[in-house]
Amino acid sequence: MAINDIVEETANWTPEAVAAANVRFAAAGTFTLSEIRRRYSKKYLQILKRGVIRSEAEYFLLKGIRDGGSIEAGATEGMQIEALMAAFETKVVQHHS
Repeated sequence: MAINDIVEETANWTPEAVAAANVRFAAAGTFTLSEIRRRYSKKYLQILKRGVIRSEAEYFLLKGIRDGGSIEAGATEGMQIEALMAAFETKVVQHHS
């Protein structure tokens, strides 16, 4: 329950804030925030299952996980995140055109 609270409380953090937390967590010899988000976030799992990013908050959650380095390059999960992010970015650009 505490882990989900951490994930929810940091959901709106900027990528820079997540990266800074990742450095601090790694220096302490524990999981990074990105790894915790990836493993335990209900919202993250819902997005992957749904296959569509619905909001900027969801986009930045996935971006933080991707940028956090907790997913191996070329992993299926990483490719899925990239595809979801690209589709959302295209939708946002089309909406603002």
